Amino acid sequence: MPFTAEARPIDESQEWRQVSAFGMSRDELIALRDSHALRCPDPLCRATLYVRLPVAARFHFYHKPSEGSGECLLRGGESPLHIEAKSAVVEWVERQDRYHGCQVSLEHIFDNGEARRVADVLVQMPDGETHVIECQVSNQTVEEFQTRTRDYYRLGADYVLWFIDEEKARGE
Repeated sequence: MPFTAEARPIDESQEWRQVSAFGMSRDELIALRDSHALRCPDPLCRATLYVRLPVAARFHFYHKPSEGSGECLLRGGESPLHIEAKSAVVEWVERQDRYHGCQVSLEHIFDNGEARRVADVLVQMPDGETHVIECQVSNQTVEEFQTRTRDYYRLGADYVLWFIDEEKARGE
């Protein structure tokens, strides 16, 4: 359930641009849905996305089960805990003096042709430095953390910061 989508006015008067449901109101998302075509930002997918406005969870976009690529990095469902963790990280970053003036985005796709990863939160510093922040709330081994971290560095991240649910991290 992605927070991000690409949007273009229905009349195609503008190019596709990235939008985020994070922080948008119900009315803003309804207006976006009614006036724009929405698609998955993953270059290997580009399926139509739809707006979901749940009562007891964060607003987000979604793929219909029968649509999209099996290779899409944004297709899988996320637990409510993971969604709230990503949201909390964005709110935390925005309060830090260190990150004042930075561009913060959710679900940034890295793809260099060899490795593909989607960063939970990407912070682009004014000097061009790239910080990836990951929220890990499901089971993962130390080796899996190491592989993912190495991938982010190979994909251009300068720093990788993990927020980990210690009960889920396995030292295998």
